[in-house]
Amino acid sequence: MGESRTSDAIAAGAASACEKLCRHLARIVGETGVRALFDRSVTVSRSEFLWLPIAEGTSFAARWNELATPLARQPPAAALEAATRVVATLIGLVGRFVGDNLTLRLLQELWPEGTPPGTFKETT
Repeated sequence: MGESRTSDAIAAGAASACEKLCRHLARIVGETGVRALFDRSVTVSRSEFLWLPIAEGTSFAARWNELATPLARQPPAAALEAATRVVATLIGLVGRFVGDNLTLRLLQELWPEGTPPGTFKETT
């Protein structure tokens, strides 16, 4: 996401990335597990971005809109920083839960063009 992106585009991109990642991860940790990890990532990110939403028991699908709406109201730089923090925190939590190697493989499955060659190596 570049500097010229609007807050609306950043918000839509962040919501889409979180939804895509969570749906993919649900295969491994289940929908309840993904919901808990996503909610925790937003809660942790709220310590720096107080305007991020508090999960209030809405449907899983509504969570993407709950994230996108306040992001779209921020200046682009703030929206990008908060969106990056939420996604990075989510990935970090997943890594703690299922391990870094599996997390990297799951990310590569989702975004193969976004991973450098040689990133994924077998470990014993």
